[in-house]
Amino acid sequence: MAPPKFVKSLIRHNTVPPSSLAFLLACVIYALSSRPTPESLGESEFAIMLALATTLCLSGGYHALNPLHLQRPHAPWFHVGVGFILFSLSLPLWIGLTSGAGGGISITAILRDMIGLVFWILPLLLLFSAKENNHKIFQNTLIAALLLIGICFASRFLWSLYQVTGGIFIAPAHPDILLELVNVPTVLFSALYLMGMGLRNLSTHHWRSVAIGIGMISLATIPVAAGICALQRANIGALAILTVGLFAMQFIIAPRRILFSSLICILALVILWPYVTETLTLMLEKTRLVGFNQRFEEAEAIFAHMDRLSPTMMFEPYLFGLGWGAGFTSPASGFIEITFTHNFFMTLWLKTGVLGMFLAGLYVWLILKSLAGSITGAIIKNKDISLFVLGLAVFLPILVNLFLYANHKSFDFGLLLTLAALVGHSQNKNSHKENHQGEP
Repeated sequence: MAPPKFVKSLIRHNTVPPSSLAFLLACVIYALSSRPTPESLGESEFAIMLALATTLCLSGGYHALNPLHLQRPHAPWFHVGVGFILFSLSLPLWIGLTSGAGGGISITAILRDMIGLVFWILPLLLLFSAKENNHKIFQNTLIAALLLIGICFASRFLWSLYQVTGGIFIAPAHPDILLELVNVPTVLFSALYLMGMGLRNLSTHHWRSVAIGIGMISLATIPVAAGICALQRANIGALAILTVGLFAMQFIIAPRRILFSSLICILALVILWPYVTETLTLMLEKTRLVGFNQRFEEAEAIFAHMDRLSPTMMFEPYLFGLGWGAGFTSPASGFIEITFTHNFFMTLWLKTGVLGMFLAGLYVWLILKSLAGSITGAIIKNKDISLFVLGLAVFLPILVNLFLYANHKSFDFGLLLTLAALVGHSQNKNSHKENHQGEP
């Protein structure tokens, strides 16, 4: 069996557009020398910004918000995203800047939020890259970049953990700078995609495919081990969902083909059973000690903070927020002043109010709806297991970071949103062509 499609696409260097190469360079720099949320901008961050700016210039992505382009037909999420950007750059930004002038919000905090805002609209900007260049090549480039970032961050986490502790141990607590590397959605994406595609390849009867599957599963052990060492309950749960879902799909489509992969999984489970029981015991202990990591208390703290500031605000904070750069004292972060929350929607509510939260939520929901609808249709029509794996590998990390982790402001989250939009756009486009070809 031939190598994965995204590998074949990339090794044909003469077909990869310069904008895709510039984009891939930005991801390589990010994976090797940057962090998801650095305290300050260094040489690596400026190099990443330069590479991304080059990508947008070469692909025409900077035209995304051009009024002439907005008049053209686009997916619903595109127009909602534009509305969210226009709102975000108006009242919430003005509130943040005026509060900053009075000493309440720092300009640095506003700039950090603006960087996160750019990551959220990457689907809008990079959509033009995918349209001008070969759509499939850009999508495969993005998959390769996400895998690279996830594996590199997981490797950096494990290496740093070894340097700090003198070994790689499972523990309920690690230094925050280490958890920052393993909490990003690309680590979970790489674990899900490599494990899922590896198990899929084990279900074939071709020795080359089985060898590729073993190699992919071996590579998946790096992000999987990182998630286990950090006791990331959501990541481990997502991996279990993918595995069960994959075997269920294969059993429905081709029940005879799952025999070999099932035997491999059972054998691995028997060999690793002591480690499995230890991990489950530690996860239960962590749940007993920290529960849901005070996520509900964090929401209550935001409500109390808004209620306290409401009489002093010109605009109602519940509707329009406290402005970009706003922070609060979070019980989920040791009762220190922070400018983020561990929930995407709570972050938007704090800074842009109900209006901004609604627009951003609708924007993300429409992207995920497009992804889910296109993948469901492809599975029903073509019984495409690869697309099923890709869909879950994209959907689950986005879901986890929307509700449980604070890395929704990271470059990784924007890249996953972009991939979700591209896959949804591509499959809907293919379905539309097939329907027209089937017409008399």
